[in-house]
Amino acid sequence: DQHLASDKLDIAAMSRALATSKSNLYRAFANSGGVTAYIRKRRLETIHARLNAGEPLAIYDIAREYGFASAAHFSRAFRKQFGFSPRRARLGGVSAPVDAADDDVALFRQWEERLR
Repeated sequence: DQHLASDKLDIAAMSRALATSKSNLYRAFANSGGVTAYIRKRRLETIHARLNAGEPLAIYDIAREYGFASAAHFSRAFRKQFGFSPRRARLGGVSAPVDAADDDVALFRQWEERLR
């Protein structure tokens, strides 16, 4: 989570930081759609939280901080993830749906603890 805005956040960086192999990471994130999908989901959730909290930056400026190359690409990804537009999230009162059965963050934290 500390490096979600980094353009250097990828499987190689994660495997180095966690002192594990890329194959172990691929296996750990297999049920989450893969490492890249997990990173994208966490980035979108973070952007959603910032928009919902009344972040004063323009929507695309926030999206660009998290690696989205175009406003259209970001908007499509956001709408696919949450079912509503980033602008609607910014207006407030719209929370991200939470699927307790698919809590990737908790799954990752458990896996991380087993590595220690």
